[in-house]
Amino acid sequence: MKDVVDSALSVKEVIQAGEKESGLTENSFNEIIGVIKGNIMDCRKGNDNPGNSVNHPGNR
Repeated sequence: MKDVVDSALSVKEVIQAGEKESGLTENSFNEIIGVIKGNIMDCRKGNDNPGNSVNHPGNR
């Protein structure tokens, strides 16, 4: 019975560590998505006013 309890506790610890790691991964993923969305918005703003774009031929 002790072996069963020890095994169950060990599995519980592994699951808890996995859940923590999953949460950290989710946070990182959401941060990356936020940065990508921000970059897309910046690009769209640049396309709305191409004369102010750094890469616009008139600005070189």
